[in-house]
Amino acid sequence: MQQRVTLDSAGPELVFADLVSRRIRGVAVPAGETARSGGRQFRFAKDSVRWSARVPVLMYHSLSQPVGRLVSSQWTERGLEVELAISKTEAGDEALVLASDQVLGLSIGVDIGPDDARLGKDGVLDVARADGKELSMTPVPAFRGALIDSVALSDESIATEGVAAVTADPEVAPQPVTLNLDAARLGESIALALASNQPATTNGPVPQPVPMASVTRDEPLYRFDGTPGRYGFVADLRDAHRGDADAKARLDQHLAATFAVSTSNVGALSPKGNRPDLYVDQLRYTRPLGSLVSGGTLTDGNPFTIPKFGTSAGLVGDHTEGTEPTPGSFTVTDQTITPAAISGKAEINREAWDRGGNPAIDTLVWREMTAGYFEQLEAKIGDLLDGLTLTPVDINGSDADVVNGITGQLVAAQFRRGGNRFSALALNEDLFTALANAADADGRKLLPLIAPSNADGQISTGFGRVSVGGLSGVPAYGLTDHSYLFVPTSVYQFATAPRRFDFNVRVKSVDIGIWGYHAEFVTRTADVIRIDYAA
Repeated sequence: MQQRVTLDSAGPELVFADLVSRRIRGVAVPAGETARSGGRQFRFAKDSVRWSARVPVLMYHSLSQPVGRLVSSQWTERGLEVELAISKTEAGDEALVLASDQVLGLSIGVDIGPDDARLGKDGVLDVARADGKELSMTPVPAFRGALIDSVALSDESIATEGVAAVTADPEVAPQPVTLNLDAARLGESIALALASNQPATTNGPVPQPVPMASVTRDEPLYRFDGTPGRYGFVADLRDAHRGDADAKARLDQHLAATFAVSTSNVGALSPKGNRPDLYVDQLRYTRPLGSLVSGGTLTDGNPFTIPKFGTSAGLVGDHTEGTEPTPGSFTVTDQTITPAAISGKAEINREAWDRGGNPAIDTLVWREMTAGYFEQLEAKIGDLLDGLTLTPVDINGSDADVVNGITGQLVAAQFRRGGNRFSALALNEDLFTALANAADADGRKLLPLIAPSNADGQISTGFGRVSVGGLSGVPAYGLTDHSYLFVPTSVYQFATAPRRFDFNVRVKSVDIGIWGYHAEFVTRTADVIRIDYAA
């Protein structure tokens, strides 16, 4: 018996996204590494995964969220390297952005037969062959199960005690139909039909019940006393379900005349449906500051040092013929970086954990934990910049003064030692809004959206960025009081991918833990300019 296994890659740093060609490349199965799925550890041999002719690319292993297809794959010394083509859809655009921000990793879904893996001495299943079914973009494990409810009543099973059952056409396979009736008033209708054929007693006719609808001399559409009516009730149910308009009209006529059917009195027969495909998730945020600074990875929380230039003097000067130059001086220093940790835990009751569901409860919780993890990382960059000791540049006055204040900083940067290296502009809400709304006395936008003419810049479609003097300013929700112009290679954030821990040590519940290290630092404080805007 085959088993389905989902294997996550070592981390999102193995994924590379090309936003122009809409391709994503990465390592789906790292060479020699182990992965856990379904409580077991797996290690895949080279050339062990074989793909079918068409392999879809999904988000979070959900068949309802396709975003592309597998283009190519090959085994290298790094492992199974793959290339994905991402579709031009809204979901595909989101996958590209998240992959480029290193939020997502790769995960594969494979089928492993009973003879395709052997248990090694270290307790790891060594897989010699696996059939690849799909590739997913996800920071979390795959879904573990699905639970589906339904209510159906087959037309061949409709019969009433004491009343002859109508047999469906044997040449046509019965189809399931859904029947919503008021059971209490159904009895009154049957009693009324039976009473109309009862003989008179010695004391006079049998008293007739109060009719529930107007009485005509026409033969009733359906009879429930064992004698044929003009039409068969069960047969019309079947034909109406198959699309017969006349049969549906007869049923509607009978129901309208006989039953008081409403949404309130058929509630028990119409249970609420479950639509897991329409699950409303928490908002996912991009990382404006994280996209501007230089990044790196950590393997642990141990402090490390970075060598830095200290001072120099007299290394170069005018030469005097016949005179040996006087040696200059040069010193170096270092900067110690101490990583910090981010952690969290969620407790899931055993009943909810075992029930699974679609989406699985542990998957939903883990997605929220990873979203919070990356939001924490974004906030840490804002805290780093706000914590620097800097003399701010104040920009205020008219709309033209605000635009000129930014362009003035770019002009001044040209004359710093080495020229202008300031290519990152992160704006808080106040300054970004002022630049977006800046206009002259005639109401003409100074940074227009469409066809700028004689302007120092332009704002992008959708107001996602504002360009001033050719430099793109990014709105950063992680900044509140200040905006910053800085050199990206002087501001860093190192971080690990979030690690998941499942603690199945208690009877009543299961804990999910998250852990990761981060370190933010500035190598040259002079490469950061703080900008304060006053309306």
